[in-house]
Amino acid sequence: MNEEAIKKMTKGFSRKQNVKLAIYSAELVLPIFEKQYPKDNRPRKAIAAAKKCIESDTKENRIARA
Repeated sequence: MNEEAIKKMTKGFSRKQNVKLAIYSAELVLPIFEKQYPKDNRPRKAIAAAKKCIESDTKENRIARA
């Protein structure tokens, strides 16, 4: 699936829905990444920060997610 197809598919999505889709997608490939880079915990931390932002969309959580 290319970028244009994804843009069309998610055109009507809210910001929260887009973040949830990003979290879901990242979690799907996380085991592959962690197998290759077992000591790199940045993706897991980014996913956790994005989940926090979904729960409570504060400026602090948005900065942590970025």
